[in-house]
Amino acid sequence: MKKLISKIGFLMGGLLALGGGLSAQTNIVGSSVRVYTEPGAGARFMVDGVTYYASQTFTWPAGSKHVIEFPLKSKLDGSLESYQESLDKQSQFAFSGWQDSNGTPYTSSAIVILADPSLKWIRTQAAPAYRVTVRFSSFPKTTSCDPAAPIPQDALRTGFVIVGGTCFGSDSETFMAAGTTQLRAIAFPGSVFVGWSVNGSTSTVASRSIVLNGPVTIAAQFTQSKRVQFLTEPSALNVLVDRSLTPTSDRFVLADDRPGIGNPTCQSNLNLPPNPPLTVPVLCFGEFDFIPGSRHTIGAPSPQYTRTGEMYVFDKFSNGQGDNAVFVAGTNVGVREILTAKFLPGVNASFLTNPANLKLSINNRDVLFLNYNFAWAIGHTHTISAPSEQRDANGRRWRFKGWSNDGPATQTLTVTGPIRMTATYEALPQVVISSSPTGLPIHVDGRDCSTPCTVDKAAGSEVSVRASKVISMSPQTRYEFQGWGDTETNTRVISLDSDRQVFVAQYSLAHQLASYGEPANGVTFVTEPASTDGFFSADAVVRVKAEAKSGFKFKRWDGDLAGTYNQGTIVMSSPRTVLAKLDKVPFIPPAGIRNAAGETPDMTVAPGSIIAILGESLAPNYEAGRTNPLQQTLANVTVRVGDSLLPLLWVSPTEIRAQVLSTIPDGEHELRVRWEGTPEVVGKFIVSRNSPGLFRLENEPVALATHADGSQITAQSPAKRGELVTLYGTGFGPYERIVVDGFLNTFTLGNALVDRLEVFAGDRLIQPDWSGAATNEIGLAVTRFRVPPDMTGEVAQEFRVMVNGKASNSVVIPIQ
Repeated sequence: MKKLISKIGFLMGGLLALGGGLSAQTNIVGSSVRVYTEPGAGARFMVDGVTYYASQTFTWPAGSKHVIEFPLKSKLDGSLESYQESLDKQSQFAFSGWQDSNGTPYTSSAIVILADPSLKWIRTQAAPAYRVTVRFSSFPKTTSCDPAAPIPQDALRTGFVIVGGTCFGSDSETFMAAGTTQLRAIAFPGSVFVGWSVNGSTSTVASRSIVLNGPVTIAAQFTQSKRVQFLTEPSALNVLVDRSLTPTSDRFVLADDRPGIGNPTCQSNLNLPPNPPLTVPVLCFGEFDFIPGSRHTIGAPSPQYTRTGEMYVFDKFSNGQGDNAVFVAGTNVGVREILTAKFLPGVNASFLTNPANLKLSINNRDVLFLNYNFAWAIGHTHTISAPSEQRDANGRRWRFKGWSNDGPATQTLTVTGPIRMTATYEALPQVVISSSPTGLPIHVDGRDCSTPCTVDKAAGSEVSVRASKVISMSPQTRYEFQGWGDTETNTRVISLDSDRQVFVAQYSLAHQLASYGEPANGVTFVTEPASTDGFFSADAVVRVKAEAKSGFKFKRWDGDLAGTYNQGTIVMSSPRTVLAKLDKVPFIPPAGIRNAAGETPDMTVAPGSIIAILGESLAPNYEAGRTNPLQQTLANVTVRVGDSLLPLLWVSPTEIRAQVLSTIPDGEHELRVRWEGTPEVVGKFIVSRNSPGLFRLENEPVALATHADGSQITAQSPAKRGELVTLYGTGFGPYERIVVDGFLNTFTLGNALVDRLEVFAGDRLIQPDWSGAATNEIGLAVTRFRVPPDMTGEVAQEFRVMVNGKASNSVVIPIQ
């Protein structure tokens, strides 16, 4: 050791001299090195003679030399141990060699390192072990824990402990590796283990584990036991001690501890020790060493049989306690306690039912018999009872008829020998209404019942049953009635007979296929197979087709279908939802161009009249233009016939109001609506010189007509007999003077109709006073006539006009 210290001192002196020389140089490359131990808590190391207890990082000039040492414990002869001892001598750290970041191993505990930029760290494994002190709480202590070794006979011995696999029989000290350590205490007969004290923390579990992460003192506490011997009458039967089956000795021990009649040899049931000295009181069959004052559950299996085959039934213990009783061990450890389990001769008692598996009451306890046997003591009494009526596991009702011994339903029996009795039952008429699946509601005799439903009635009675055709489980799922197996009718009347009848309502699961369009009014869905309400069988494969309505175009699916083709297949294993997304496209249906006043008999329009263009996606929104002159473009929408643009009153997505040019000839024409940015849509219409139409008030059949003072005629303000009224329309025909299209008619003296116009009230002809263009209006015509003074009663008369044989639509004028 002195030579090693001298050598290290020499090296340190050289390194200091070398370091002094290096410090005078410039541009020296430094090397940063970390030196540490793993796991390291408590271990120390030395670098260049300085001691460290934690990881250190050094910056050394490249090429400099340094001494690193893991100091080991010295032996008496000057050699070194393989471990390091802590300064308080409570911990040891095993040395397993150094290793650096370049992978170089070093086996010596002291090494010389040449600093280099490639060197990042140097470490050693320092596996900790801690001082373990084992103490015994009783004296004298066992000097050996080898079961085969002789045991001193100078006094009673308590036992030994095993710590981490090492056996200790007396006070000891040792070092053990850190980690989980197992403790086990073994008491000799005559003693019992009471508990552990581990660094002051107590535990009563004989086998346990501790985490060794520092020095520890372990004290095993033993005490003298309370010896309890269990015997049986007759002898050599079993008892239950703390619910463990325990055999008892053949010999009988008297109260004064003298052997009685029987085998005088004690047969040990313990392996420790096999050949006990006098100082170790051995345990025999049925003997226990209990902690004084401890509590234990005692009892005995019943029945049991002797070696010669006689049956015995447990009665009670000699202290008066019965089965599953709590026994408290005495505290007088100097006296052995004897507890005898007493048995009585027994016989088998068997009880059956016909049919099998019905319930009986034995000693006021309901039991479900499966041909079980009882073992009863001779001389004891027992009560048996058969219920007057009961149901079996299938719900069938049974009525008691009698016992095989002809006794009453409830009997008290005194056991004199083996017993075998049968309770006989007869079946009652029964109807079971079930469903597939079960648990569905069925209407039985005027009440709702969740299946299965059992009805017990006298033979000849009737049961009225109605199964719902549809049972809703949720808004999207339901069960649909399929039939009873013998009929598809959902109602039936059942007559009861002596047999048990079962009827099952068969249902199938159905899910809803919810179909939506976006926009909602743009599509019609067709399914195959068809369904009236969108529900399909749960295993159905449904083909869905989205047929876009006029003015719409199918774009793609969303929801449970995907793709851009308007047809798809879907499996109805659960509720499904499909969404057809549509694009709006301009559209004018056949006969979509008509007189703006309404549908006229011949569906033609007249030059210069106001027309209605009906369709879909004709304009982005509603927009009305100025009143004079009319505009030819509204909301980027134009209407063209040939090369001429029509004057527009207003436009909307579903209707456009425009004026037909007064110069257009009779015959069929094409009209084109163009909404900027969308495809142009074409509609056809027929022009006729006269195509009269009469206007109504909005959402009413009442004509657009005025009194002589210009006020509106309504149901609340009817026309009077003899009164001159003005009736408004369009398409009556040409006027005497030309009216410029799209501009207000400003002729204050009137612009009469060229062709003759007639007014009809029902079938009655009324000659008008005057017919012509409406003043300060565009495209409107009027006719003035006097209400016949001879019209009787309050009437709402239908009126129409006719020009050149062309009839208008009919309107109502209230007359008073």
